[in-house]
Amino acid sequence: MHQIYDIAASFGDYWKSQSGKQGVRRDWLAVWRNWVRREKFIPQQRAAAQQRTRDRPIGEMLTDTGW
Repeated sequence: MHQIYDIAASFGDYWKSQSGKQGVRRDWLAVWRNWVRREKFIPQQRAAAQQRTRDRPIGEMLTDTGW
């Protein structure tokens, strides 16, 4: 269930970053449906790892050099 929040955030960030004609759509609901259809859902193991990342304090994530 947490994946849908990540998908929605990705959708919003992507389209907010588009400028001009690229960021204009007639039917945003259709754009959203297509975005979700193309999304690859993550198996539970990876989803659990993402949850652990989401629970980390922002300061810890910003200073993490392990990536």
